[in-house]
Amino acid sequence: MSINPIKIGVVVILACVLAFCGQAFSQDEGEYIGWRQGLEYTVQEGDTLWDISEKFFDTPAMWPEVWKQNPHIKNPHWIEPGTVINIYVEDGMAYIPKEEPPPPEPEPEPEPVVEEPPPPPPAYWYPAIEKAGFIRKPELDSLGEIRKTQDGREMAGTGAAIYVALSTDDQYAEGDRFTIWRPLDKVKDPFNGKFRKAVIGTQHWILGEAVCTHISNGTMKAVIEKTYRSIMVGDKLMPYRNLPSNIVIQPGVPGMEGRIVMEENNSAIFGAGDVVFVNKGTDDGLKEGQMYSLYHDQNVKSDLFEDDGLFQESLGKIIVLIAQSNNSTVLITESKEDFNVGTVFRTQELIDR
Repeated sequence: MSINPIKIGVVVILACVLAFCGQAFSQDEGEYIGWRQGLEYTVQEGDTLWDISEKFFDTPAMWPEVWKQNPHIKNPHWIEPGTVINIYVEDGMAYIPKEEPPPPEPEPEPEPVVEEPPPPPPAYWYPAIEKAGFIRKPELDSLGEIRKTQDGREMAGTGAAIYVALSTDDQYAEGDRFTIWRPLDKVKDPFNGKFRKAVIGTQHWILGEAVCTHISNGTMKAVIEKTYRSIMVGDKLMPYRNLPSNIVIQPGVPGMEGRIVMEENNSAIFGAGDVVFVNKGTDDGLKEGQMYSLYHDQNVKSDLFEDDGLFQESLGKIIVLIAQSNNSTVLITESKEDFNVGTVFRTQELIDR
């Protein structure tokens, strides 16, 4: 008689109550499961249930219990060698806690909606805007006039020191920046049907920039940092004009029509890249950044909606740089040919229709 060395040991058998000996009692938290603890024994030649009972329970009187625990043994008085029997030494009930379902996966954080920044508005880049002049009525009040240069010359350039007699009580300090300008002739509008050759205003010619280095007793010493045109004794100062080089395009005034009255340097013929003055301003709805189309005076015809392309062709374009009340400074951005005083500008949509 021998015990299977692999099988010997405590075997905990968890099974449903119907299969073994008990019934599971359900509770809210879990359930009880019947169990038996024992071992397996392989019958040897000459073994009887009597002998096996005495071997494992120290009394042969337990053989009926062993037989009861092994219903596959038909005849308790004859068991064949090699038969595997179960020897149960203890019964009990095991409490199995109820498995709580795992907490649900947290909802993923919604991806923040990153709004694409709107595209920048269309713009026209013109870094030379800082030297563009304007026409104004009345003439701008000067904050000071150049009385002399440090070296005593009548003209001054970049890097030269100048002395300015201040004409206002405004407080200025070292490091303040100023625009140097010169008043030129009064400009007339030869195309004003209501007031023939009415004066638009005085041309303000932009010459350069200066920075204050010292102020004493109403006199300011400054250094010229930029020179656009020749600067002379007698020229004037105004507060620094910080004009944007990136000019945002604005819609034009529907039905707008006006004329070029002068080129900034008083040239008779001009084209793309030149700065000119037109006889319409903020009183008429003009604003910085508006664009209009150009065409020659001889092409003007009252009915712009006729099919004759000659009267509809745009010969160039302008953009408004500086708008005054009754006039504007504009840049010719495109030209198919040269222009002169009297060239007409109109709303771009109307011309290109």
